Amino acid sequence: MSRLISYIFSIILCISILSSQQAQVTNVVAAQRTDGSKLVDIYYNITQDDLFNYYSINVEISFDGGSIYTPTNYLTGDYGIGITSGNDKHIVWLLGSEYPDVFFDNIKIKVIATGYIEENLPFEFISIPSGDFTYGLDSEIMTIEYDFEIMKYEITNAQYAEFLIEGFENGEIWLMEDTVEGFYTGDEHYSAGNYILYSLGDPETFDGISYGRISWNGTTFTVTEGFGNHPCVHVSWFGAWKFAEHYGLRLPDDFEWEKSARGISGSIFSWGNELEGDRGNYLNSGDPWDNGTTPIGFYNGDNFEGFQTVDSPSPYGVYDMTGNVNEWIISWFTEDSNHRVFRGGGWQDGQVEVYHRNLGEQNHYYWTPHATPNNRGFRLVNVIQNID
Repeated sequence: MSRLISYIFSIILCISILSSQQAQVTNVVAAQRTDGSKLVDIYYNITQDDLFNYYSINVEISFDGGSIYTPTNYLTGDYGIGITSGNDKHIVWLLGSEYPDVFFDNIKIKVIATGYIEENLPFEFISIPSGDFTYGLDSEIMTIEYDFEIMKYEITNAQYAEFLIEGFENGEIWLMEDTVEGFYTGDEHYSAGNYILYSLGDPETFDGISYGRISWNGTTFTVTEGFGNHPCVHVSWFGAWKFAEHYGLRLPDDFEWEKSARGISGSIFSWGNELEGDRGNYLNSGDPWDNGTTPIGFYNGDNFEGFQTVDSPSPYGVYDMTGNVNEWIISWFTEDSNHRVFRGGGWQDGQVEVYHRNLGEQNHYYWTPHATPNNRGFRLVNVIQNID
């Protein structure tokens, strides 16, 4: 049985990358639970800072008394990006998952806080107010009782490559042959452990069309020229979740996604009730990349080399909610299903109604959270008013 010595030495290191002013982390306390769960509770405080309103929290572990530290991502709780100042911050280290059947007797823990300002996050958000919206085939009136923000566009290849570069440098993600892997903290259907986040390789083609896949050149991650502003595909649900965790955000749920796509309009598509190739990217829609992904926000009313688009955001101003790529969301298809829903339809689909909850064949790998197909991407949300 794996066990940890009954005391853990705690070392505090606070780092600020935006100013010489130091973020102050205090009162770090760590102890292993005695219930046999092999979990370690880490508590700490962050004092309020005049410059930074958010912090990125990382944890490093030393097994030789502090000579060498290695990062760990086998964590849940108040770590990663998006942590605010305050007391009694709580991280749970999944020691038994990371080091099963191993005994350590000289552990030191380092908590690293890096301050940043929220406005520096490299994404454009659209505010979605609380209130009613239409949901499902029958346009049922439902209510979301909090405000939230959703990304105006789908995550691009360039944005995901930047995350991979940062994650590789800090040990958050790693290479495994032709895939990128990372740690997932687990849920009711999938245990904590390492999962495929992204499928690497040379750009694939479908009828001669490239998807701008992200590749590893032996030194860093690169994106196929000309496809940096196309939506990221070949990303699993776990890869979307990991990206969200990295930036202190999350995937939208079923209701948040559909409200952002159609508001209270009851429309079939994000722009209305007629499926038109100058408004969205779907199977054989006739765009210049047909059949393949289009750049994010392509259907904005501009003329591209003779192809005239119609400006076609959702009622709130969110683009590509109909077509381009299916989007991973956080919801399960049903309470007892181990499949995550994806919404919106993609360039390979003829069915792109905003109320359609995609699942496909229940037991087919293509529809599980592990899948990394060439027509599935994501965008993220940020709740800005919590439910009372």
